[in-house]
Amino acid sequence: MAYLAQGRGSFLHFALYDAEDCIKLRPDWPEAYYRDGVALSLLKDFDKAVEKLLLGLKLDPGNKDLRVAFKKAVEAKMNSSLRV
Repeated sequence: MAYLAQGRGSFLHFALYDAEDCIKLRPDWPEAYYRDGVALSLLKDFDKAVEKLLLGLKLDPGNKDLRVAFKKAVEAKMNSSLRV
């Protein structure tokens, strides 16, 4: 989570790698999908971000952080496709 807090540059890639490792170790942990989705969103890979956040929501539908991040990723995905 410390890498995500940096929010820039290579730190985001480290955050993504950490989140992916978390998913491999604990595929049943919604927080891992949240971290992965947020890192992907910050890297502007909105398609994958939406996918990962949705997987997290399937594990924990009541998770407010996941819902908010999912909504933001969907909106960013839609906005980015409008700019083409």
